Amino acid sequence: MKNNPLGKNAWLIIDSLLGMCTAASVLVLIFLMAHTSLYDLDIWLHLKTGEIIVRTHAIPVRDIFSFTVAGKPWIDHSWLFQVIVYALYSRWGADSLIFLQSTVIAGAFFILLLAGLRLARSYLEPSVFVLLAAYASLSRFNIRPEILSLFIFAGYLYILTAYTENKKIWNLVLLQIIWVNLHGYFFLGPLLVLLFLAAEFLRRALRSLPWQWGETSALSDAAYRRFQKLFLVILGAGAINPNGIRGLLYPLLVLKEALAGKTHIFLQHIQELQLTFQTIAYLQNTYFYLLMAGICGVLFAVNIKKVGIRDILLLVWFFIFSQTVRHVAFFAFVAYLFILRYLVPTITGIAFHIRLRASSRAAPYFAARYFLAVFLISIMAVRSHAMLTQRYYDFTANQFKSDLSGINASSYPQGAVDFLLAHRIHGNVFNDFDSGAYMIGRAYPHNRIFIDGRTELYGQAFFKKYLAMLNGNTLLFDKAAQGYRINIVLMSLNNRPLPRILAYLYKNPHWKLVFFDAFGVVFVRDSSSYAPFIENHTIDLKRYRPSQSDPRVLAQQQVYPTACLNRAHLFSLFGEDALAQEECLRALMIMPECAEANFLLGKTYMRKRSYKKAIYYLQKTLKIIPRHPSALAGLGVCFRETGDNKSAENILKKIRMLPSSEVERAIDPEIKERISGLL
Repeated sequence: MKNNPLGKNAWLIIDSLLGMCTAASVLVLIFLMAHTSLYDLDIWLHLKTGEIIVRTHAIPVRDIFSFTVAGKPWIDHSWLFQVIVYALYSRWGADSLIFLQSTVIAGAFFILLLAGLRLARSYLEPSVFVLLAAYASLSRFNIRPEILSLFIFAGYLYILTAYTENKKIWNLVLLQIIWVNLHGYFFLGPLLVLLFLAAEFLRRALRSLPWQWGETSALSDAAYRRFQKLFLVILGAGAINPNGIRGLLYPLLVLKEALAGKTHIFLQHIQELQLTFQTIAYLQNTYFYLLMAGICGVLFAVNIKKVGIRDILLLVWFFIFSQTVRHVAFFAFVAYLFILRYLVPTITGIAFHIRLRASSRAAPYFAARYFLAVFLISIMAVRSHAMLTQRYYDFTANQFKSDLSGINASSYPQGAVDFLLAHRIHGNVFNDFDSGAYMIGRAYPHNRIFIDGRTELYGQAFFKKYLAMLNGNTLLFDKAAQGYRINIVLMSLNNRPLPRILAYLYKNPHWKLVFFDAFGVVFVRDSSSYAPFIENHTIDLKRYRPSQSDPRVLAQQQVYPTACLNRAHLFSLFGEDALAQEECLRALMIMPECAEANFLLGKTYMRKRSYKKAIYYLQKTLKIIPRHPSALAGLGVCFRETGDNKSAENILKKIRMLPSSEVERAIDPEIKERISGLL
């Protein structure tokens, strides 16, 4: 039977059309995934800095926001990003930042898709793995300078792979000049070029590279010389920033601090700097990251004789780089190109073996591709619809809101800052790490902060003292309060565990509780300058009555009872167990299977030595989350206190089987004190 060119072309045309639809649906979904209400903590620092730059026509070179490191040299490597977001926010509000966020992120993956098309010559495979890379990067989808680094990084990868032998590669110089003024990750540009150069150097210097490692992706002599010049020019372009050479050397200074062990404390306590493998329990995108790494490993093993030395260097370096959470997306981008480069030949080989030249033999192959494309388009449509209709409950406004727009007030101590501003309570504020940037954006210059997210500015020694004060070192806190003239304490209630210093302030007659809501709390020092204000606003929790809103409305919508739980944790820390229990019971009316509410009830009953009730609620917690470290530890204490030593020992064995890092980080401090002698 003769070949039918018309039939063959029909198969390919349909495949191409379905592939394009798949690619479009994937990009729409990524756009919606990134189009979420504003919740990033650091954006407020960037907005305030951008405002200052626009108004003064000068970029700050020293800290102006804190009272603890005021005047210390500060390299603001994101000034251009700050000007852009302030210009948008001041004119069009929060939704303009959300649109910028989703457009930049979708644009980065569109560039990746284009790079993948050059490798696959098909839309379907790049679409599948772009989606996988997007889910692996999901935790980085928020409005911060990093998303522009991802966009430019994608551009670098596209140009370096598409124009290796072309003079268009000089476009990278312009990209680098923009990048160095947007974000501190600009060093990844010269690094990428250096890895290309290193691969070519090894290929030429080591004639005995195994198998075909030295034959794949080889550069011509002219391209090799061009890359050498390009590296030097790009490196020099990094000095085209307001800080000149100091700005260029900024990443090296950070690296020096890391190698000297001066950043270890930040890696332990800041989520985005934690080791990626430690976040599996609470960051779902880590599973997609591991999946991509696994696929790369399999493809490397299958194609070990044909893999290129350049691809090996890129993959290994960025896998090492991705061992902290904030760097996962960069590995996902590199892994995506590696997968397409070595998966497509495998698919092509399968197609060859089934003899695609014969239309009858091509039918099963193309039918499978069509089914996969239609299936993916359907999934994308369902997910996109879900995101378009997704809502969250705003406890500050007591109403449901779209998750696609506006400011998510639940992410910030908005009510607490509003309270300070409304009553003109000015002065130095002792704040938690996460609230620093928000306070800068909202309350500067009326209030100056103790700390914010600029870790390189404060340093490890300062951060350790801050943590000690936060965890209840009252002598250190009193000394700092006197030395820095701290008259206000403002803390977010979104962190777990809550700062133990709050318990000290609540019981200290020199500090007065003047405000709290579901997301923030404010104490003011009892001094003559604040006397009238304190007399009118001091809160007596003995007179506190919880909201009378009907929790059944929220229960029907399956809302997580964040507000009730935040207040319950605060009351528990204050030792007001009756109020804590009341909030927990309200939380259980909203969500009966809430592990956090059950655990907190168990903890309060432990404190009262009502061990039977404590055991009941802790066991309920473990039915919901079987490996809940704090519930296990609490149960062990309860069994020991009731004389059930056998059950206590069985529980302690389960705790000892948990990773030591998880036990250290996850067990409630109060319970940890009671169980420390038993482990």
